[in-house]
Amino acid sequence: MDTPVDTLPIYENMAVISAQMLVAARNGNWDLLTLLESRSAQYLKQLKQSDGDGGAVETGIDNNDELRERKVAIIKKILADDRDIR
Repeated sequence: MDTPVDTLPIYENMAVISAQMLVAARNGNWDLLTLLESRSAQYLKQLKQSDGDGGAVETGIDNNDELRERKVAIIKKILADDRDIR
């Protein structure tokens, strides 16, 4: 049986990076933006791997409405930052 994966910390790290990416884009710091995009891609790869492991179960996330709502809020923030960057 696969080890359960808690993806919330991954999303939280991605949110921090997306905020940094937005600042870098607003400041025209394209080198930093590129570096941060690479880091974000690494976290995205981790998410895909956790989802691709036969539907890995997240520890407590799906069974807790508060944590699920937190995860959704983080995803919405990441998407909003992405829209502003573009």
